Amino acid sequence: MPTLKFSFVLLTLVLLVCCTAPPPGTEPTGPPPATGLSSNLQLKKVPPLYNLEQIGDVVNPFTKQPVKVAATGDLLVSGWAVDVEAKDLGKGVDVVIDGTPLAANYPSDRGDVATFFKNPAYAKAAFQLVMPASGLRRGSHSVMVRIITKDGTAYYQGLPVAIVVE
Repeated sequence: MPTLKFSFVLLTLVLLVCCTAPPPGTEPTGPPPATGLSSNLQLKKVPPLYNLEQIGDVVNPFTKQPVKVAATGDLLVSGWAVDVEAKDLGKGVDVVIDGTPLAANYPSDRGDVATFFKNPAYAKAAFQLVMPASGLRRGSHSVMVRIITKDGTAYYQGLPVAIVVE
């Protein structure tokens, strides 16, 4: 009977080690593959009209750089954005992490933006990207917002925010 007990304990330890730790060489190396619309579009030299309101748990991330993000759980990037020249919603919003554009959920309700700018077209100006933070390697990264023009031919780009995945 002692041999059976020892074998059970050994098997349990092997399963814990093998099934909970990622295999060597599978650590994340950067953001997931590009899903955004801006990859092949031209940058407009016009300042964008947007607000990057939250990254992770940090509200107002421009004032708290580098933004520290936990390597576990989800990474949230949210705010609002519009096509400044068209005075309307854009065709889409990309959140760019380390140069890789990722499509954000856009448009979404943001009546306060329409009220503030006195433009009812901005009522759905919210964007949000949620992705597993585990998809990013630990260390420093850059996050930017790109607003795709209403006609889909170009994009406006916001300023970068430094983040650190810990």
